[in-house]
Amino acid sequence: MEKNNQPSIKALKRFTSFEKLNNQQLILIAAACEQLSIGPKKVLFNIGETDDKEYYLLSGTIKLTAADGISKTIVANTKEATTPLARLKPRLFKGEASEKSQLLVFDQSRLDQFLSDTKMSLSSLIHEDEEDELSFFDKFSDDLAENRLQLPSLPQVTIAVKEELQQSNNHLKDITNILKQDPIIAAKVLAAANSPLFRGIAPCDTLSGAISRLGTQVTEQLVIAVSLQELLQVKNRLLQGKINEFWRESVEVACLSHALAKHSSQFNPEKALLVGLVHNIGFIPIVLYADNADKECSIAELNELNREYGRRMTQAILHKWNFPTDITEAVLHSHDWYYVSSRPEDYSNLLIMAQLHYAMFNRKHFSSIPRISLIPASKYIGISEFNPQFSLQVKREADKSMESFSALMTKN
Repeated sequence: MEKNNQPSIKALKRFTSFEKLNNQQLILIAAACEQLSIGPKKVLFNIGETDDKEYYLLSGTIKLTAADGISKTIVANTKEATTPLARLKPRLFKGEASEKSQLLVFDQSRLDQFLSDTKMSLSSLIHEDEEDELSFFDKFSDDLAENRLQLPSLPQVTIAVKEELQQSNNHLKDITNILKQDPIIAAKVLAAANSPLFRGIAPCDTLSGAISRLGTQVTEQLVIAVSLQELLQVKNRLLQGKINEFWRESVEVACLSHALAKHSSQFNPEKALLVGLVHNIGFIPIVLYADNADKECSIAELNELNREYGRRMTQAILHKWNFPTDITEAVLHSHDWYYVSSRPEDYSNLLIMAQLHYAMFNRKHFSSIPRISLIPASKYIGISEFNPQFSLQVKREADKSMESFSALMTKN
């Protein structure tokens, strides 16, 4: 490998990690990296390595080969080349040059720290007289950095129900009295008990009877679901369409999580449903911020904000709402196809596979989808084999749950 001169600012702007930085910051980034040339057939890194390097492809072609022999090719100046190569450690791929190639190499920990510090100090790099020219993205970033964003709160009734259900000696009478304080939630619980999913021989006409029929876990899920839906109220019609899309995706991922969990002995299907339902609630404060902002926000900017900050916001909300640690950890890794966790009970694995199935059946929203055999999570969720027939079965089961869930949530 040969070390060359530092890259140009234009070259750095190709990569998503740096596209939001200004020229001053890009100059510092350029000075902190090495630009390397590598010849054909030269190995850049191997499977299992835990080095502290980040590689970005400037020119040429790099072949990534997984342990099972399946490979993919990354070509410079394409969408797949805008992110670091095989960034997860230990590495899941062998990286080999298919032709003479040039790469940028960074020390990963130093780069992550620099980017983190930069995001937290963007406002200090902008002159006061330029403040009105800030993009919507930058305004949101600044308000987030300065703790000016308000995270949504659960209604008091929902908090009281959660706290009561978390106690080992909770009493049906106490839960019933709490739910009676919110007629909307109480009506949903009663309707659920009489829905096709839970309906018994005789109709249920009391709230206490409905809670007994549903069980505490399902009652808690339903209360949280109703509360989430109540939070999704915006004035802007364009944003309302995005909210509806967000809710449909959340429900579908939740039902896919539930269906997958039923085929595995490692997960509680009811908890899996809740994990799926809240996996992207960080979008809620983002869209509410856009709805109340003076500056109009485009759908493209909204999507970009969600990609950049959604997981962080989701984790912050779940911490605020006192959700269990395993749920907050699961949503943190839910968008990372190649996240590695060998713990059988890790809901991250289940959620990743639910999201992959969502992507498979909603391909118009995804530019590319990795093969299931390349996804580490597929090996750790207690399902012996994934094939098209099994995936279709999971989809049918999820669709049935979605129909019942959607009908229940739209009833007055």
